[in-house]
Amino acid sequence: MRLRRATFKTGAISVALCAGLAGNPATAPPNPQAVADPSQWPAQPAPIEVDASIEQRSDALLAAMSLEQKVGQIIQADIG
Repeated sequence: MRLRRATFKTGAISVALCAGLAGNPATAPPNPQAVADPSQWPAQPAPIEVDASIEQRSDALLAAMSLEQKVGQIIQADIG
């Protein structure tokens, strides 16, 4: 495997990038032993209080939307 180095300059910042390094975690195969365990994640409080009227309105809006509209909201396609 050949080592390639590229240097990009942006103003006063110089960034050197190396590709093809054996220890590069981006190219390492996934570890099948690594498993995310949500029970170990820290509890996060809700940023705002739950409002029953807002929940009811959002449920009604979601019920009125088609599957295509819901997918469109998730991917947020850009016309440009």
